[in-house]
Amino acid sequence: LMVYLYGQPVLPAEEVVRRRGLRALWVAGGPTLARDVLYFCCYYVAYEDVKGPLERRGLPEPLAVLAGGGAAGAVGATLAQPLLPLVASRHEELERILRGTQKRTGSTGELLRHLLAEKGLWSLCTEGLALSLLRAVPLNAMVFLIYHSLLQAVA
Repeated sequence: LMVYLYGQPVLPAEEVVRRRGLRALWVAGGPTLARDVLYFCCYYVAYEDVKGPLERRGLPEPLAVLAGGGAAGAVGATLAQPLLPLVASRHEELERILRGTQKRTGSTGELLRHLLAEKGLWSLCTEGLALSLLRAVPLNAMVFLIYHSLLQAVA
């Protein structure tokens, strides 16, 4: 299946650790952390900023929770989008090094400058955004609704 999806087999973690050390498993740790911080920084704020006014206007609570959850997913996915190519490029870079087609990794700053020069800022912010939103909005709407329903059931 991996050959079909990626055109070549994905290297197992054991081989990555043997050839590059344990640290190689976290090669995209910095960009991933930055992406998640951006995502969750505004995630709950967006939820409350949408849900609260809708409830005050008389919208039934489950619908307000769904709308708030969808908004949280949309805001988080939009803010995190520019960092997704950076995370993916870090993983691709490690793959090329392990396969012997690249000698060394550059710094995250070098990689970011390369991506900006190659794709431009607008492309980094919008490429793949529609698919991210298509996944994030309904997923987060349902997550918040289920969480809210479980809290009410337990209380």
